[in-house]
Amino acid sequence: MKDFEAKVIESSKELSARERIIMKDTSDAIQLDEATRGEEKLYIKVKAYVVLQVHNEKSEDKDYKKYVLVDENGNKYVTGSASFWRQFSDIYEEMSDEGLEDDITIHVYRKPSKNYKDKDFLTCSLC
Repeated sequence: MKDFEAKVIESSKELSARERIIMKDTSDAIQLDEATRGEEKLYIKVKAYVVLQVHNEKSEDKDYKKYVLVDENGNKYVTGSASFWRQFSDIYEEMSDEGLEDDITIHVYRKPSKNYKDKDFLTCSLC
């Protein structure tokens, strides 16, 4: 087994080999956790997404998922936040049920955790 491996396990559209390789490389992606720390609001007009299954021998949790969004300008955003993904998935599913998957703009933000004092979690809302 490799020390590090990422596989696309879900995507919003059919991907070519080239697109899969581009989506698996998150080194140039904007981390949602960092992008939501300031006062500036973060809005993303989503054009595509993928879910990556990652195996990383050097990580405490060796197997985990990463979620990658691509905006209308080709910028990639990445997070491992399950709370964000649950909310985004619900939005995407309902919008795509009505054929509106090309009209999704989300506001990404942090909310204080009710379970952990002085901690935040990532979430999003449809705009």
